[in-house]
Amino acid sequence: MIQKEEINICFGVDDNYIQHCAATMISILSNLRSNKIIRFYLLTVALGQENIIKIKEILKTYPNVTLEVIEIKSDVIKQFPLGKGTVSKFITISTYLRLLIPTIFPESINRIIYLDSDIIVNDDIDNLWKFELGEKAIAGVPDNFYKQDSNKQRLNISNNYNYINAGVLLIDVSKLRMLNFTNQALNYIAKNKDKIYYHDQDVLNATCYNQITYLPYKWNMMDLYLYKKPWCQEEDKATILTYQYKPSIIHYSGRFKPWHKECENPYKNLYFKYLKGTPWEHYKPVRNEKSLNQNIKRIIKRIVKGSPYIKLKKSFI
Repeated sequence: MIQKEEINICFGVDDNYIQHCAATMISILSNLRSNKIIRFYLLTVALGQENIIKIKEILKTYPNVTLEVIEIKSDVIKQFPLGKGTVSKFITISTYLRLLIPTIFPESINRIIYLDSDIIVNDDIDNLWKFELGEKAIAGVPDNFYKQDSNKQRLNISNNYNYINAGVLLIDVSKLRMLNFTNQALNYIAKNKDKIYYHDQDVLNATCYNQITYLPYKWNMMDLYLYKKPWCQEEDKATILTYQYKPSIIHYSGRFKPWHKECENPYKNLYFKYLKGTPWEHYKPVRNEKSLNQNIKRIIKRIVKGSPYIKLKKSFI
């Protein structure tokens, strides 16, 4: 019997994001065109049994899918920088779990796609899986062009390289094992807590910047690439403007997500499309901005300047 090929997809998740992770998983399975086996891995510090059961029930309706929940109990992760001094007080320890991938998985697994859970996949994930890494260990999409210089200066990264967003990663796990990556990452955190602002993303870039190749932007179309004037290098603008209307992965990377009333991302409806059929399908967006003054300022800004996002025809969503 010929053994089917497999695609390994990994998330770092907790109870706060399991609903959104479910939407990501369904978007992957709904757009899969090959008959490869999808192996989902959930890395977690604490994921409730009730939510694990919900995810397993959802995936039962799809063929060629497996799920493994891997609970991380290392005391080391408790020392990772969070909250004050970093980009967000809302980000949890789960974001750092991707740094442990080379030590968590057996040597039989040598390639993994890592995805954040604020993502919708709008293409066959097999096309990302087959991307050639060459001699590099990681593939990702460059982050905000306007913060490239400051991020690289803060982390002592050579100007010859790009600082990437860690929300979508294609990883050669065997190469990271050879590089002793996890130990490098842990040592970096221990010695450079004062430099770390974007959590594990900073650590990944600081320790692996010369081991990264770059994915086409369509594989991580963050909010800033869906603006009418995308925040990118001028030489990349034409390409990104093309991808805006056929993104392979939509990454709700901005402050306001589809589950927030304030979200203006043109593809926010896709989140609810893929949430259908799950225990969360009747979820109603909530307001993220609690301050009345901030809400008034935001509304006035939109009236004066308009939305920064592109406008889509209904056929696109």
